[in-house]
Amino acid sequence: TTLSREGMPLVRYRSGDLARLIPGRCPCGSPLRRLDRVRGRLGQIRLLENGEVLSLADLDEALLALPGLLDYTARIDRQHDRDVLHLALVPVPGREQALADEARNALAGLPASAGLRLETSLSPTCTIQPGKRILADQREAQPCNN
Repeated sequence: TTLSREGMPLVRYRSGDLARLIPGRCPCGSPLRRLDRVRGRLGQIRLLENGEVLSLADLDEALLALPGLLDYTARIDRQHDRDVLHLALVPVPGREQALADEARNALAGLPASAGLRLETSLSPTCTIQPGKRILADQREAQPCNN
């Protein structure tokens, strides 16, 4: 990376962003290639046993639209030879009762939810997690029961 160049700095990095190049020229006439919206990070995509793909971007889109949800944490593990998605929801005070059902309904529309068991819990404190949200995958850490 040469940030001190006069004409244009060359910045190279590997972000892991999942996006695509849009074919064709920009309507503004620019000859530069166009990048479509970023759909998430490659490191936050999980292949499930049912062959479907679950991403943090999918969870964000489904859950963060829920009224009364401040934040959530998510992890996948295996129990009884089945993938289980654990969600710890951080509700706005007074919305605790309805939030778990609303989260289930929101996730039911995702193709990845077919055959995926969902367990929800309410976070005992209304604190938002610092740093980046991740989709933790704990299936690798568990011993094989074959």
